[in-house]
Amino acid sequence: MAKVYKKGFKVYFNDRLKAVHFHGEATLPLYIQVVYRSKNLIFKSYLFDLLSSSRYDINNETPKLADIISFETETFEFIVEAKPDIDRLDQLQLAYNYYSTDLCTTSEKAYIVQLYLVLKDMGLNSMALIFDKVRDEQPFYYIMVDLFRIVETSVKEQIIKSMDSSGQIYPYLFEFVLKNRESPYYFLSVREWENESTRAQFSGFLEHAYPNKAKKILRGLDRWIKTLGSPV
Repeated sequence: MAKVYKKGFKVYFNDRLKAVHFHGEATLPLYIQVVYRSKNLIFKSYLFDLLSSSRYDINNETPKLADIISFETETFEFIVEAKPDIDRLDQLQLAYNYYSTDLCTTSEKAYIVQLYLVLKDMGLNSMALIFDKVRDEQPFYYIMVDLFRIVETSVKEQIIKSMDSSGQIYPYLFEFVLKNRESPYYFLSVREWENESTRAQFSGFLEHAYPNKAKKILRGLDRWIKTLGSPV
């Protein structure tokens, strides 16, 4: 009978590195150690990096390190259960990178690139340049909400139509996260998306808020996730 090797996992504060600032407080950076077949691999926590950004400081609510550790632990436990055939450390890291990926920030980047082109086509070159400069300051969703408050309805509709035509799903995804997650944890990982209850919840949200284009948005999201590659 073949020997069964256990996959070990630990989220820890890396005391070999200098302290970093995490929303105004000094802390050692969070790292992940994976152990398999008496070998180990160490890499930085994706979620620690993500949630260190000032955009997750929302009305003086900031992420808790304990929550990050819990979330990272859930991700690894999911990988072990979902991908039992993985038998190399590098494959475990690839799976971790894939399932940890935040769909909000990745789709936001694509949305901003496309919006820049749309605004330039509409002759709004200065606005396109401004948006390109401020995109890292806060979730871009808030900027679009403010924009749509001040522009004419026809301009708003033209932008939305152009963005929808190019398959952009970011604003719908972020709106869903805003309504269904506790502040300041406005992100959605690939791992969470693969949970049937999350997919059903998102589908229900779309059917209620955007009934005429719910199916198109869902197809767009599935296509977007395929561009992220595969877990191994």
